[in-house]
Amino acid sequence: MTSTANTLVTALANNSNQVERFIDQAKNAATATATQQANLRLSFQNLPPFLEELRPALAKLGTAVNANEPALANLNSSAGQIDRLLKDIPPFSKASIPAIKSLGQASVTGKQAVIAATPTVAKLNTFAQATPEVAQNLSIVLHDLDDRSRAVERDRRAPGGVGYTGLEALLQYVFNQTLNLDYLGPYGHVQAVNTFVSPSCSPLATPGTISNNLKAFGPSYRSCYSWLGPNQPGVNSPDPSSPGTCPPDPGGQPPYAAAGSSPSQSGCTASAASRPASTSTASNNQQATPSAATASSAAATGRSPASSSSSSSGQSGGSPAINLRNTIGQLLGASNGTGSPSAPASSSSASSSSSSSSSSSSTGTGTTTSPNQAQQLLNYLLSP
Repeated sequence: MTSTANTLVTALANNSNQVERFIDQAKNAATATATQQANLRLSFQNLPPFLEELRPALAKLGTAVNANEPALANLNSSAGQIDRLLKDIPPFSKASIPAIKSLGQASVTGKQAVIAATPTVAKLNTFAQATPEVAQNLSIVLHDLDDRSRAVERDRRAPGGVGYTGLEALLQYVFNQTLNLDYLGPYGHVQAVNTFVSPSCSPLATPGTISNNLKAFGPSYRSCYSWLGPNQPGVNSPDPSSPGTCPPDPGGQPPYAAAGSSPSQSGCTASAASRPASTSTASNNQQATPSAATASSAAATGRSPASSSSSSSGQSGGSPAINLRNTIGQLLGASNGTGSPSAPASSSSASSSSSSSSSSSSTGTGTTTSPNQAQQLLNYLLSP
């Protein structure tokens, strides 16, 4: 023990400077601790509550660590791929240098284009200021066109029988027209064209003529309507482009109309159209012209007008064939004042005698055909 104490004292004597420094540092620490005695007392007083509050946080931290264990495991399994990515980035960066240089060269030209486009962009900006309102209005219109509750009329062919939306009606029109005009035949798609002549459907239809035809042909005349739905503006319902006018066929329904459905009606009906005076005059001229034509024809054939009249009346019951060439020749001859077409040279004397007899006969009966009357007759026959 004496030898050990001698070794310790010898070591302390050899390090007296460090021992002295330790004592000074201890004195300074004790002095500083003494100055913070109140704070230290408060810290020790708050340590137990802090440890109590720290216990739930440490428990949640342990739960979080346990939950992150699968993620850390996946990260560990992906470490090889991440390592490969980090190794491939430098070569990729070196290979991208030419592309980046080309992009920098293109930016010189692009800068000039951007500067030149500045006025255009300014105009587009001015135009775009009013675009939101236009887009909102367009959105309202498109939503309204796609709203089935805004259907114009009920149609049992539409989904639910409510009616077609605006967009569906437009597409339905294109679909119907395609099926009506084209059909699939043995040689592919063929355009279907149906040309017909009908005394009731061919003439131009006006409110007055529709009223006349309804009186003449009855409900069957409605087959001439271009039915695209139960409402035909200006025909069986009021015309919105001409307020106050009366439709000629109020309440008329298409053949496929369901029971109990009827178009919008008005309280008036369009009056029938009166026959033009020129038409009646042409009709009278038509009655007068056949007499002159019969007389000239009878003279040309050597028969009397009476026999020609009786012969034609006898054949009327059997619907005799009409020689259209001779009839048109007679009409054109009457319009030129000659009374009949030119005959062959061998019968020139007979033609002249027939012309004189025709003139005397026409003068005696008072039914002379003038060129104006013949032209009116042609206009009447060729009118729709």
